[in-house]
Amino acid sequence: MAIGELKLQGPGLLRDGTAVSDLVDVDRRRVSARVFVDPEIHQLELRKVFGRTWCFVGHTSEIPSEHDFVLRRLAGDPVIVSQADDGDVHVS
Repeated sequence: MAIGELKLQGPGLLRDGTAVSDLVDVDRRRVSARVFVDPEIHQLELRKVFGRTWCFVGHTSEIPSEHDFVLRRLAGDPVIVSQADDGDVHVS
């Protein structure tokens, strides 16, 4: 299933009818174990969290010289973090 294909069944409902809000109890500081293993929730995170925010992929100390690079995975996608000739850091 691609990230864009996932649709909630209703306002905040997973496919089995579970409300996403029922998986986290803020007052008791408890999180359902389902949050950590459910593929449907993982797809939601990829789309609603990682797809909408800046994500840390590395530190400049890992690429101290021109043409240095590191390989990372970001939300399942491979990325290259590199330092260009002018010292700028690029992610592609």
